[in-house]
Amino acid sequence: MDKFVTRHPGPLKIGGPSAGKKGKRQTTLMALKKVVVVEDIQRIKQELKTSENTEVLMEGLKQLEAKHLELSVLKRLRIANTVRKLMSHKHQQVKDLATLLVDRWKAKLREEKKPTIAVRFGGLDLKRIKYWNRQMAKAMYAARTSLPKESREAPVTQDDCDSLAILIVNAVVDASESKLVDEAFRNTCSAAAKLLWSRSTSHKMLSGTMTPAELVLLAKQRDERDK
Repeated sequence: MDKFVTRHPGPLKIGGPSAGKKGKRQTTLMALKKVVVVEDIQRIKQELKTSENTEVLMEGLKQLEAKHLELSVLKRLRIANTVRKLMSHKHQQVKDLATLLVDRWKAKLREEKKPTIAVRFGGLDLKRIKYWNRQMAKAMYAARTSLPKESREAPVTQDDCDSLAILIVNAVVDASESKLVDEAFRNTCSAAAKLLWSRSTSHKMLSGTMTPAELVLLAKQRDERDK
């Protein structure tokens, strides 16, 4: 049973020989706010479905409000359907609390449905950003074998190329005067990647004689020229 309790150092409050000495307090899992017992939820659900007593309904809703219900639990027990019916309850407090819970669960559902790979920020798609990171790193890594040894203190690794590629993509974002759109981002990154496939350009990046910002400026100029 020891693994089901958490212990915290703290003074014992009880009188007697141990009073004033350092002791341990223990908290059972049942008292932890984030712990959800399925049987409790099923009991609350049944009460909400069958009771007409406002106090019982409010107590059940408050218990649900205090719990951190995962979507998997909500879906399995279908508690949201029961609470949704109380949104039209004649008692305003019951109605308001039921509405609050349903809105909270809907927000959690929307959050779960957001893409975890293609997260968008500033009008850009993270999946596309990762693509251009790979393309630029690949170009520099291919050029590393012909890089003069005297231009680097240590051999170029894949991590070196990956890190430089990230700095270049960040420089593309920093160089934008307004909010980037996918097309502008793609064109600048494409031009930068093409420049990196030139070994001389990759050598400059890997040796530190060209900065990411300088490469991006050159890429933007090339993109404008090619339009």
